[in-house]
Amino acid sequence: MMGTSIGPARVEVRLINGFDLRVNGTAVALRGGSERLVAYLALADRTMERARVAFVLWPETTEDRALANLRTALWRLRTIPTDLLNSNRTRLRIDAAVWVDARQPASSAVHACGELLPDWYDDWLVVERERLRQRALHALEAECARLIALGQCGEAIDVGIRAVSMEPLRESAHRAVIAAHLAEGNCAEAMRQFATLRHLLASELGVAPSAATAQLLAAHQSLGSQSLGSQSSAGMMNLSVPARLLAAG
Repeated sequence: MMGTSIGPARVEVRLINGFDLRVNGTAVALRGGSERLVAYLALADRTMERARVAFVLWPETTEDRALANLRTALWRLRTIPTDLLNSNRTRLRIDAAVWVDARQPASSAVHACGELLPDWYDDWLVVERERLRQRALHALEAECARLIALGQCGEAIDVGIRAVSMEPLRESAHRAVIAAHLAEGNCAEAMRQFATLRHLLASELGVAPSAATAQLLAAHQSLGSQSLGSQSSAGMMNLSVPARLLAAG
């Protein structure tokens, strides 16, 4: 056990938008090495070999120096009056009672509104940032679908647009917005979103939207929900247009 416990304490580690450690609501300042140790173990959420932790956190030093840095970081954590880490001579892990924001359900708004430790440039964070970003994107898309099912289309559109803003080239995010517009009966808005997606994919990747996205619009037409534009001899586009848009340059 680390620390000198004074009884049950609420320990929180926040990693979204910057490192913040709190014990019973009071901020606790840590030195750089100790911060990185806590952050790494909080994200790992499993027992780790000391040697591996030292190698990951201090990759540019010798093994002996990295292990010495780890021992120093652990020693500094002993001043915290609660159990933050569990350790023995060979292994470490974050205490199970510690609350970590990045481990909360991805549907939490915090995951959709921030970056993991944005001012840190450690190599080990690259994968963690991408993992968290993917969780947030999937959660936003799922929340959009849930809101559509509840008939809350305006809120669904807002959530879907947040997903698009996080990753403008993510077709499933655009498709979520399109579905919300169609559910609300706004076919023109759905087609506008489709056109935006088509332009982005063509200009950035040289590809067209998938058939699944076009079929979403076509299926809406087949249900007789609403037509896009007139079906006069003037040849105005209607909901069957996605196939033509897919073929467009």
